[in-house]
Amino acid sequence: MKIRKYVLLHLVLLVFISLQINSCAIFPKKTDVDSSTTSTDEIEDPSDVNSEVKVKLSCEEFTIASIKKDNFHIIDGDIMTPPTLLPIGFGHATTDIGQLWDLKCNNDENICIPYVFDSSFKYKKNAKEAMKWWSDNTIIRFIKQSDEEKHLIFVTDSTICKYACSYVGSLGVPQKININKTNRVGNIAHELGHALGLYHMQARADRDDFVVIKPNCATNTNFKFAELRNENAQDRNAYDLYSIMHYSDNLLSGCLSLKDGVRERLNLPDGIPGQRDSLSAQDIQVVNELYSEVLNDIKVDCPDA
Repeated sequence: MKIRKYVLLHLVLLVFISLQINSCAIFPKKTDVDSSTTSTDEIEDPSDVNSEVKVKLSCEEFTIASIKKDNFHIIDGDIMTPPTLLPIGFGHATTDIGQLWDLKCNNDENICIPYVFDSSFKYKKNAKEAMKWWSDNTIIRFIKQSDEEKHLIFVTDSTICKYACSYVGSLGVPQKININKTNRVGNIAHELGHALGLYHMQARADRDDFVVIKPNCATNTNFKFAELRNENAQDRNAYDLYSIMHYSDNLLSGCLSLKDGVRERLNLPDGIPGQRDSLSAQDIQVVNELYSEVLNDIKVDCPDA
């Protein structure tokens, strides 16, 4: 009798433990920090293009198709621009030091970027982690906004863009960075890259050496820049397929793909290009170079300036 009770108790205990394990598997602990190693870049639909805006890239001015909103435009899938000329430069980074953040931290060895979370913003934990990626690896420091005029405002607003979007560099006034459906840590780090002054890698003049854009895709706002640029366009450093600023090769149903032989020649792993797991070495290098110039008051001008 005692043996039967012992066996029954043992079975009940096993069932209880099993239920606990299964409940953990079915209902994992909730967290808004994502650790995905790949990303599907969900960008604004090119079919929404309804206007055009003048921008400047690597010292060249272009008029490009855009999605017009109330007081700004969206170009290249996730970049917000003012309705007037915006200097975006160097394919991977801005040429105009006046467009970079210039608040020196107390030690004069770092650049501080003030920020605030709007009451609408839903992804504070992810945003803090994304900011940490940049501050841990560069001379950039993000600080809570107090009385600084120039600062980032994190918002979640579907009327701005469906997924995520940001201005490139500093506008000199309070500016929004919108995080909506695309809200993982790596995607927010990508948008922060824009806010720091970085543009998309595939906008470089040498992109055709590495990626292929379908002809019907090249005409829309997401891929037009490289096609418009001349052979003398200036880009910082080498083409970086590992950059967090590069779109993935499954974007828009195959609009962007790797050129034949590139993956094998460079031994690229799955998820490259388009990874959102970390900053690349070159992402870090470019931002440090740009803001070292700010710290040292070095003016970067176009050749004919």
